Amino acid sequence: MGTVSPYGCNTEEVFEQILQGVSAIQELQIFPPEKPFKRTFGAPPVDVPIEQYLPQVEKKEIRRLDPFMKYALIASQIALENASLFPFEEGIDKTRGGVLIGSGMGGLTTIENNMYATIDGYNKVSPFFIAHSIVNMAGARVAIEYGLKGPCFDISTACATSSNALLAAKEQIEWGKADFILAGGTEAAMGIPGYLGFFACRALSHWNGDPAGASRPFDKERSGFVMSSGAAVLVLESYEHAVKRGAKILAEFAGGATTCDAFDVVLPDLKASSAIRAMQLALEDASMKPQEIGYINAHATSTFQGDISEMLAIATVFKGCENTLNVSATKSMHGHSLGASGAFESILAIMALNSGRIPPTINLDAPIDEAKDFDLTANLAAQKEMHAVMKNSFGFGGHNVSLVFKKYEGK
Repeated sequence: MGTVSPYGCNTEEVFEQILQGVSAIQELQIFPPEKPFKRTFGAPPVDVPIEQYLPQVEKKEIRRLDPFMKYALIASQIALENASLFPFEEGIDKTRGGVLIGSGMGGLTTIENNMYATIDGYNKVSPFFIAHSIVNMAGARVAIEYGLKGPCFDISTACATSSNALLAAKEQIEWGKADFILAGGTEAAMGIPGYLGFFACRALSHWNGDPAGASRPFDKERSGFVMSSGAAVLVLESYEHAVKRGAKILAEFAGGATTCDAFDVVLPDLKASSAIRAMQLALEDASMKPQEIGYINAHATSTFQGDISEMLAIATVFKGCENTLNVSATKSMHGHSLGASGAFESILAIMALNSGRIPPTINLDAPIDEAKDFDLTANLAAQKEMHAVMKNSFGFGGHNVSLVFKKYEGK
């Protein structure tokens, strides 16, 4: 597992901060002082020099790369090192290694910069404009860096992107198309276009207090999500390939499913029928029953309808499990990294599974009525032995993804 996050790049340290309920959300000056707009909150990633992780990348290329590409490269390098895959040994077949790293927004910084460049003339647009803005280029650049010639394609399903990428990678391996795949998501959308767009569709928090309280999933005072950026990449691998090379196995990817609301381009279906079906199908794919899940890392972005819809779905699928299930919304601390969020929160869910420690939902003072029967792990982490966990992701366009991870106990 590898990540670029508001807490840094060391997954153990990131997880400890989140267990302690530390908020990474701060007030940001996105808009120039001479043209103020609205109060903006965010959780930007810690500034990590790419040359620290990939010294072989030329400095002139680093200057050209869009941040979403840089984040993907750093997270991939960390994931490969943690998986003991890098440097690649002679027996590793790179034609059987793939990259499925998605993005919801792509190179928005590159798009913004090149649009500003046209003010001084059309010939000021960079020749790298297209190559560094389209969403597939983060994964493509990672594949180029490591010479991975197996499946490499982009999935872009808004905030469900990286969970869809994980599921697709699982399926590629199950179908025999690859032995291992770098899968996840990357996002760098915290510029003026990103904020203006989400403000315009009324999705962002308009909290008036301390920035740390701006993201309030499942709380009656929630008013929208808080933006974040970064990347999260996991190494998925066939069991046979992992055992053969003596890999340390962190979890078993037991099951997953994706469905569509077919309802609205932005709003979730409050009946939650397709979200319910995604969770049910994920459990079916994992050959598991609802009572076997000990923890759900919820999508829970702190939006008005989204939180209600997800909680209704959880209450339906996990009816009868109210006393055995913990739910938490870690976006209350690290914000919403859009297309990277599903993979980042999958990492947190897997770490919770292995450590027996469940991250809290902070800023939860008055839970919504739909959640009254469930333990939302309010404000303090919980300790609990678990057999399996679930990660939910939902994206604009009605994309629903549920993933199930199972504790690996040897075979």
